[in-house]
Amino acid sequence: MSGAIQKQGQQQMKVTPVDTMMLNLMGELSRREARLENLLPPDMPVERFKESVRFALAATPALLKCDPGTVMLAVMKAAKLGIDVAAGPLGHGALVPFGTDCTFVPMFKGLVMLAVTAGVVRDMTPVLVYERDHFVPEEGDNPRVDHKPYVPKNGKDSRGAIIAAYTRVTFPDGSRVVKGMLFADDIERIAASSKGSNTPWNGPHRSEMVKKSTVKNAFKTLGVPSSEQASRLREALAADIEADARGVDDAPTHALTPESATTGTDGLKRQLRERNRVPETIEPAREAEPVPISHPDAQPPEPGSEG
Repeated sequence: MSGAIQKQGQQQMKVTPVDTMMLNLMGELSRREARLENLLPPDMPVERFKESVRFALAATPALLKCDPGTVMLAVMKAAKLGIDVAAGPLGHGALVPFGTDCTFVPMFKGLVMLAVTAGVVRDMTPVLVYERDHFVPEEGDNPRVDHKPYVPKNGKDSRGAIIAAYTRVTFPDGSRVVKGMLFADDIERIAASSKGSNTPWNGPHRSEMVKKSTVKNAFKTLGVPSSEQASRLREALAADIEADARGVDDAPTHALTPESATTGTDGLKRQLRERNRVPETIEPAREAEPVPISHPDAQPPEPGSEG
């Protein structure tokens, strides 16, 4: 009986290739702790950031098939911007597999956070407009929108498809404006420019991508200061442009299964506790030069057209 239990325990402790890659990546990240401490903002402890990376890797096994150097480059970019990657497309930023390369992609919440931190705005809230909403945009000297969301009557009812999006901006002095207006044709053009069948535009996160597009479009007329306080915002916008230029790989992104969750996250923690060894060194990738900031998502609006 004890022999059978011991054998079962050995089988449970079997290290998979996924475990090995996780151990190597997290080991390399641990060796870069001094660098991380210099990059991360004061309000984000190194351990918290490392845990967000560990969760992102476990939740998206396709990342473990990427070139390790590109994973580390993406992780260090996220650290430099102080962006947590644990929640993926629904959070402040995501690690996204592009074939065998990993790329850091900031999401709208991350861009807003950096804009608030830089003092550019007090708040930015992207708003989606659906076809059954009452929606009347007004141009002129004081552009505004009259938007009343349609309220579904039951579970089978709906607001319809997304037909527009805009961003409510609150400035530090408390004044408010509407920026970043996108209509259905703008949204479809932006979605079509994202290459590959695995693009978030084709999945459940399409609405998040529309929100990010209107926030990015808002920065066209808001502008981004050249101050040191806004440097992280400028770099985040540049990182997003770099990701947009690459498109999205056609390789499927596999969902996290119970087995992979055990061997990926729980298994990793157990192995890190029980092993006192240094994982194999991962060849670090060279950091890319900053990309000039521009916003390809939508054509610049005509004067007074952004309500």
